[in-house]
Amino acid sequence: DATTWYYFGNTTKNTEFLKWLNDYTKSINPNAYIVGEAWTSGGEITQMYNSGIDSFFSYYNSECLGKEILYEIVNNNGKSFIKTNNYLINQANGHIPAPFITNHDNARAANLLQSKRTSKNTKFGQALLQLSTGSTFTYYGDEIGMLGVNPPDENVRTHMDFGEKSDCLDPSGSTFTKSNYGSVKDQINDDNSILNYFKKINYIRNSSEAIRKGNFELLDFNDDYILSFRKIFNDEEKFIIINFNDNKINYDISKLNINTKNKITLCVDNKEKIRIDGNILSMPSKSIIIYN
Repeated sequence: DATTWYYFGNTTKNTEFLKWLNDYTKSINPNAYIVGEAWTSGGEITQMYNSGIDSFFSYYNSECLGKEILYEIVNNNGKSFIKTNNYLINQANGHIPAPFITNHDNARAANLLQSKRTSKNTKFGQALLQLSTGSTFTYYGDEIGMLGVNPPDENVRTHMDFGEKSDCLDPSGSTFTKSNYGSVKDQINDDNSILNYFKKINYIRNSSEAIRKGNFELLDFNDDYILSFRKIFNDEEKFIIINFNDNKINYDISKLNINTKNKITLCVDNKEKIRIDGNILSMPSKSIIIYN
């Protein structure tokens, strides 16, 4: 959170310094992308965007976003996901939000999302992150469900578990906790692994400007567990439907008036599938369908 410490307690002077840094950097490389960390209130982050910095890591109510995503998962609350994203878009004040689940100062995603024994929440949390607007960031190791809690912070800064012999030493005083999900080597050929789920949702995101840059338009205000929304950017349009419930739900999409010809589906367990019968979707828990 160095951007609050150049002139501690003086947001105006910090913003002036960041403006100088931004202007100087882009005088050398106009295409430079600058992201800052300001672990502080949303209002102070919004003020510091006046420096011209492209992004600040998105803190929600001065907390890492993973805690809000856990709330949305535990409470099956899709509308809160929209509310959170709109808050972060407004916080960025015309710049690029930089959402993240966790970082080097917080518990790892598998711990934070209560996913030490089942990968469901880790996968679903990453999907919510990658469907968010802005430039998203994933902390190393979360893509394989590595574990670690702080204090001390060293526990969440241990070596990446590639599954090969490592010459990398962990920080002094840290404890490396082996996860149930294995290393990169263990997961890379498992289609149902956390790693391959992350790869799929990342590919979906990177293939769509509407997902990365579009605003949210809620389509169904009445369903408590199914979230349906539209994202548009330029000429691209995506309709996204998410089952936040812990159980399978049948959902009628006829009221949404969407083109259902081209679609992508995503389930947290590859043994499950979204079934489509006319206008009725049978959606397993934490499943997602995206229509072009």
